[in-house]
Parts: sequence; structure tokens; C-alpha cells
Amino acid sequence: MRRLLQKKIITGKNPEQAFSYAIHREIRVDKYASCNGLEFIVFDTKAIKLILHLSIDEIEDKWDELYRILSPLAFTKPYIFDYRPDFGLWCLKAGLPLDTVQHFIDCGINAIGKVDENAYTFSIGIPIEKMCLASFDFEKNSFNAFIQQVPLEKRELIKYSLTHQPFKYTPKSENESFRISFSATMGTDIVDNGDEAFIPLIVKSFG
Repeated sequence: MRRLLQKKIITGKNPEQAFSYAIHREIRVDKYASCNGLEFIVFDTKAIKLILHLSIDEIEDKWDELYRILSPLAFTKPYIFDYRPDFGLWCLKAGLPLDTVQHFIDCGINAIGKVDENAYTFSIGIPIEKMCLASFDFEKNSFNAFIQQVPLEKRELIKYSLTHQPFKYTPKSENESFRISFSATMGTDIVDNGDEAFIPLIVKSFG
């Protein structure tokens, strides 16, 4: 009986009907769910595989996973669930003195952008207890020292990206990224964009 119900909820007319509702021009949702009293499943209109497949008995234990997929925030601000703790905040809460010089060796760049005519910012990932995101600011007078660490074949692209809209370079793969070494200290400004807060570190030297 359980196997029969499972077939009806995953394949056949019931999921086909649910899909037709999901793609209706007056609804048009990316995710939709179905339940037969024994199992709960979540589909994505753009994918073949199920996003989630739970027995009813598992829902309480896997509520966090379900929330990440079907909560209002999952639809309005999905990037929140990919949030990584900020390294600057981690250092502040851990009591690290502001003048402590930290050395970062051979770090892969996640993104770099031009803040204004006199300042740049970049980010890297730092594994601590879990992967943190660290932001670093540096001034225009340090740009030459920075660019000297960029591989020759990427220098012109980086320069172009930082002088033309949207004034940033975001590698889409490891091949497009590059690695740099530098030293930095804690910043004092807490940046709050409404969804998250972070403290950029200040680069003291490159190389």
C-alpha cells in the first residue's frame, strides 16, 4: 500500500496535475509540493529530480531543511540561506586586538570591486569552524602592489573590470580566479546592509 501511494505521488496524474498548476500563467511558481498523507515531496519546475522527499514522520526532524526550501524567505531572499559567517565579526567577538597583524598566504579571490576613486574591496573564504567570508579594503595607493600579484594574463581584464560598470570582477570558476598574499588588521567600521552585518579588514601590505 505504501509503495502504491509513493508511485502516485511521484509519477502519474497527481504530480502531472500539480505541475500544470505550478506553471499556470496566473501562478507560475518555481517550486511546488505534494503530500499523500504518508509522504511529502517538493518539486522544482525546472528540474527532473525531486528537491525533497520526506515521510510525514520525518518532517519534525527535518524542519530546518524544509524551511530553507519553502519558507517565505526562501522565495523572497533565497541568498540568506547561503549566508556565510563574517570573518571580521568572528574576530571581534573572539576578542582579537584591533592592531593584530594577520597574514594571509596564497588566498583565492572570490570577488574584487572598486568602492570609489580611492578605495577597493575584495573577499576570500576562510575556513574556521565553518567557511567564513572575509572582506578586505585597501586604498588606491596600494593598487599597483595588488595588481603585481595578479597573473599577467588576467591583469588587463582586472583593470578593465574595475574601471567600467559595474566596477567589479567576480570569477565564475577556479580558473577565472587568482591567488594573492597580503597582511591586514581589523577594521573598526561595521557595515550593515539590512540583511547582514560585516566588518572589513584593512590591508596593510601585499606580497
